[in-house]
Amino acid sequence: MKISRGVLLFAAVVVIGGLSPVAAKGAEPGFGAFLDEAVPAQLAELKVPGAAVVVVRGGRQVFAKGYGYADAARRTPVDPDRTGFQGGSIAKAFTATAVLRLVERGRVDLDADANRYLKDVRIPDTYPGRPVTVRHLLTHAAGFDPRVIGEAAAGPGGLTSLREHLRASAPARIRPPGAVSYDNHAFAYAGLLVEDVSGRPFDRFVRDEITGPLGMARTSQTQPRPAALERSLATGHRPDGAGQTPVRGRYVRSAPTGGVVTTATDMGRFLNAHLGHGPRVLTDATRRTMQARHAGAPGLPGVGLMWERRERAGRLAVGKDGDTLGFHAGMALLPATDTGVFVVYNGDGTTGTGATAARTLLDRFTDRFGGPARQSAAAVPARSLDRYTGTYRTLRTTRNDLTRVQALTGAVTVSAENGGLVTRGHLSPDPDRTEQHWTPVGDGLFQERGGPDRLSLTSGRLATSADPTSTYERLPWYATPPPAQLTLAAAVLILLPTTVLLPLMSLRRRARGSRLATALAWTTSLLVAGFLAATAALMSDPNRTNEILYLGDDPLLTTLTVLPLTIAAASLALLATTVTAWLRGWWTRPTRLHHTATTVATCAFTAVAASYGLLGA
Repeated sequence: MKISRGVLLFAAVVVIGGLSPVAAKGAEPGFGAFLDEAVPAQLAELKVPGAAVVVVRGGRQVFAKGYGYADAARRTPVDPDRTGFQGGSIAKAFTATAVLRLVERGRVDLDADANRYLKDVRIPDTYPGRPVTVRHLLTHAAGFDPRVIGEAAAGPGGLTSLREHLRASAPARIRPPGAVSYDNHAFAYAGLLVEDVSGRPFDRFVRDEITGPLGMARTSQTQPRPAALERSLATGHRPDGAGQTPVRGRYVRSAPTGGVVTTATDMGRFLNAHLGHGPRVLTDATRRTMQARHAGAPGLPGVGLMWERRERAGRLAVGKDGDTLGFHAGMALLPATDTGVFVVYNGDGTTGTGATAARTLLDRFTDRFGGPARQSAAAVPARSLDRYTGTYRTLRTTRNDLTRVQALTGAVTVSAENGGLVTRGHLSPDPDRTEQHWTPVGDGLFQERGGPDRLSLTSGRLATSADPTSTYERLPWYATPPPAQLTLAAAVLILLPTTVLLPLMSLRRRARGSRLATALAWTTSLLVAGFLAATAALMSDPNRTNEILYLGDDPLLTTLTVLPLTIAAASLALLATTVTAWLRGWWTRPTRLHHTATTVATCAFTAVAASYGLLGA
């Protein structure tokens, strides 16, 4: 989740302390000055302990440096050669490369049903005649439910094999394949496909076919990790007051999705290979195919086979980000200048800002070293802009767990203003940019005013060049957040005073049933108050929220699952007592009206909870 933040630079500088970097190796003029200014400033501003960067150009490593600390408590400096980092979704680059190795050998067809290659763990045939192909898996277009709860583990004891993980927790298909929406589970299936076709465990195939030939001796997707790599692994952190706290999530349950550990200079070797230099793990034709456009919104650079094609003022960067608890990474290939860059951080940053650090740095790097900018497309006369207006929600919204509740606040609105469009919401990687203005440059295509991004709107769907793996769908008015938000607010305004008012009313009634009805109304109001308190506790620290969700082992999650179900059951009982109260004439008329309002508010709360995944799947 992306959350706006305010950052206290001075306090962060005090916490980070001496940011003396490990010496750069082979620095080329321009790179060193830029990175030596940009990276330490990020660490101080965002309150992140350390980082490592590597730059390659023309087949050579031209810059590699570590900044800050691999472990904040021990003050261990980051070494770009030896310090290992968890790469998160950088792992998908190895998974896709592994699949393409099999495609080159004629053992896998990109456009075949992926189930042709999977042995005993199958993708459900939810949409007959519309199978998930291998290409769908590699382009985030498979249509799986994007759930996240429980996808990480605090230690190796919580891990199972990839096959067992998918067998036990296979995601549902919630839409036909084709629409691009970031999909972790697709790459888990892709990794299992590699195992089933090659006859080797996924991590061994990657070692034998990719990291070994490239000389990436300190890179692995083996879980549990080799002891030598574990000893040199940086600690992931989240800010805690004036200091840093180690995160608990050290493993991802699906190695092909996010289980890689690597060093900066190892990733330089990987980038060189994908620029066509050094030992070859793919032919030039396959490498170009992998980076070419395969899916995405009309008029935008789109996505390749795993690679995300991002364009900034005409400068193309082919990249991938990686985020896991306490670690955030990003890499980019700049084809125009034969350059590659990788950066990784070992901290979540203030209110989750570490997740934006890599993209911010890579965008600035692209602007400076990505070659000459192309002239922006000319504006065209605006016509029928009202057809684009409305509220849009990301397709990356689960249908099956409580994280769906983020849809209550995560929508993007589009309005027609001053001959163009205005979007309000989080479309930009910069969490502080919540409003963007767009000029029409084609049918359904818009250029950001004063910015590098493009916006595509077609067939009721929205996408931008800033994030080619995100697609938004237009919502009917009744499914937009405001009706649900107003309903919840009204319900809470009725229920919370009940927790105070009812104890002041005597429970000594002529009928035993009326006493039970009063107690039920009071208890239900307390349950709603407890749910709100538990929600506030969960959301109080975005970094802690992510840890709780991804590990899925906190009692708070159980509370947030049980309470709405209990409230839903109570709403049925309240309906019965309300009808009885009016039939039997319990209490005074104002008291009956108050009880009725309590019942209506509880039912409204339950309806919204059901709509936003709070009653479970």
